[in-house]
Amino acid sequence: MAYHYISRPNLLDSSITVYYAGDNKWTDNFDDRYRFNTKAAATAHIQNPDGKNGGWSRCSIVQG
Repeated sequence: MAYHYISRPNLLDSSITVYYAGDNKWTDNFDDRYRFNTKAAATAHIQNPDGKNGGWSRCSIVQG
């Protein structure tokens, strides 16, 4: 079964990739990433309609 996860470059060191771990937390440990069942679920999670959620800037949704 395919799943999706959210990643982005670390804000302080762009050579490090961090992964969304759930509960508004990020981790650099790939095994601790939160897995979404569908791309649509991951996309809905990163919505930023009011522009106040800057934590999702530069993020990517990856199928893994």
